[in-house]
Amino acid sequence: MLLLEFVKQKIHFLVFFILLVSSCAYYNTFFNAEESYRLARKKQLSEKSGNKISAEVRKNYEKAIKKSWKVIDLYGDSSSYADDALFLIGKSHFNLGEYGKAERVLEQFLLKYVYSEFIPEARLWLARTYVNLDKDDKALEQLNILNEESISSKIAGESQFILGELYFKREEYPQAIQHFEKAIDLSSDPLLIGEAMFQAGEAYWILKKYEKAIDKFDRVSKLDIPVQREFEARMKSINAIIKLKDYREAERRLKKMHQQKRFENQFALIDTRLANIAEYEGNKEFAADSYYDVIKTYPRTEGAAMASFYLANLFENSFSMMDSAKAYYDNVRKQFGLADSVSAAEKHSKLLAEYLKIKNQIIKDRDDLNRLAIGDSALVDSVDVPEDKSTETEDDAEKTAMAKAIIETASKDELVQSTLTDKGKNTEKNTKTVKKKPAKKA
Repeated sequence: MLLLEFVKQKIHFLVFFILLVSSCAYYNTFFNAEESYRLARKKQLSEKSGNKISAEVRKNYEKAIKKSWKVIDLYGDSSSYADDALFLIGKSHFNLGEYGKAERVLEQFLLKYVYSEFIPEARLWLARTYVNLDKDDKALEQLNILNEESISSKIAGESQFILGELYFKREEYPQAIQHFEKAIDLSSDPLLIGEAMFQAGEAYWILKKYEKAIDKFDRVSKLDIPVQREFEARMKSINAIIKLKDYREAERRLKKMHQQKRFENQFALIDTRLANIAEYEGNKEFAADSYYDVIKTYPRTEGAAMASFYLANLFENSFSMMDSAKAYYDNVRKQFGLADSVSAAEKHSKLLAEYLKIKNQIIKDRDDLNRLAIGDSALVDSVDVPEDKSTETEDDAEKTAMAKAIIETASKDELVQSTLTDKGKNTEKNTKTVKKKPAKKA
């Protein structure tokens, strides 16, 4: 009897232990999924907006998706964390830009977990997904459902932000600004407030209301937001100041940023913008030297790529040195393959390659004509046929005039190139020996 009682107690203990271990494993699996999502989101917010998703971010989102599905597969879709897991999967697909998958998962969530605490948030994420899929009517339907329910100010603020995004995408900027302003008033989340202010600033910029754009971007930079987003806001504000031609204020702000350690990774972009200001004010040789310094001081950076592009532009449009222009356009991708200017640089390089090919052929044809004129035996036929001007047609005369014009154009182009040789040396050759001191770092 005692033995039987002992065995029963042992069985009860083992069952309890198995349930405990199973429960811990269940919680740990979802906890790991949440942690992977958190790491991915944190890293994504620290990167430049609009950039391709980095390998690290993608890996963590995919890990969050995999572990969330594991929670559902192992413990069933009616377990306590099943709705959390499916919602996390939908958000992860959205942040990866996989909007079709996000749509399917979030629609499934709303159908399956009608009593979940995450229903209002899921509607927001689904509305945002519809906006990205150009399904505006469906997005508005989800937002209208939310507005008819009793929702928190947080959800209401996010709803207004999504409406702002929708109207911004439609290029209805005044309406977009109204919704962004409502989102700012309703929300207490610094990230959402910052994004709403940033987008309102973008809308004002497009409407050429630069003073209002500056105000919005300045307010963004004072919030508790990731450094990258703060930098973008400050640069947007400076760009608006430059549009107003207040170059001294723009220069003052850029130099102040250059003294702040947290912007160290963006010093190359800051120096490039300072060189832009010198170029706008007509000091093109100084600007060229400054661009070259950025390339040499901060190689393989986005700033070096931008500096290469602007230097190529100067060679092409101001110094008429097409060979140098092409070389620096080609250098853009070498410096930073993800730079915004890569595509434009490659188009310019291709056009210049065609130009240089035609120019070199014209020069060759001119030289051949000159050699013919002096009787070069390599070009003159062994049988000397006297010129008979009486048989020259109007077409022949027109071709002769065109040839002379081509020769004259090529000669002028060579003259421009030779007069700018010293400038080219100052910018290319002398850059190896004469360097202006790079701006002091913080």
